[in-house]
Amino acid sequence: MMSKKLIYLSICLFSHVFAFAQNDKQEFVSTDIENFWLAYEKIISTKDSLEQGRYLQEFYLKKGSDGLKSLIEVRNYSEKELIDAMIQYPKFWVSLKPNTLNVKELYPEIEADIQKLKQAYPNLKPSTIYFSFGAFRTNGTIQGNRVLIGSEMVLADNTTIINELPEVRQAYYQEYRLIAPNLGNL
Repeated sequence: MMSKKLIYLSICLFSHVFAFAQNDKQEFVSTDIENFWLAYEKIISTKDSLEQGRYLQEFYLKKGSDGLKSLIEVRNYSEKELIDAMIQYPKFWVSLKPNTLNVKELYPEIEADIQKLKQAYPNLKPSTIYFSFGAFRTNGTIQGNRVLIGSEMVLADNTTIINELPEVRQAYYQEYRLIAPNLGNL
């Protein structure tokens, strides 16, 4: 199941990126994932919105990769929107966490998919792929030679609890992430 998701994502993103790539080495950046979880734990530990904002800045945004900065710019995320996404769906985040912490295990599979794509597009050049978190508005996009992955959308699988999400988001996960309907009731 994960392979089909990554192939689809790679094809969609890299078919638009190859003209922008500037280097020849494939690079993955997932430091935003670890930073997100540090910020998340701090943010959910308090109801004080000023503290939540400080934690978001200190542990996630200030330490953010160039990819996170690009994702925020491209999707125009606000601090409030990011914090709200974190605190409104606790079951979702807890169930998603293991997949996100294991993202590095997917790098070889993604690279293999990129090599397949390179056979169809010989001029394809590697771009830096950033795994970051947003607020449910993109599973992936690009900015220049950066591929920006919305990890909260792409790294979900059939173990991800979705029942507390709005119906439109549940429908997305059910259709594109093959979430079994009964898992949403956990």
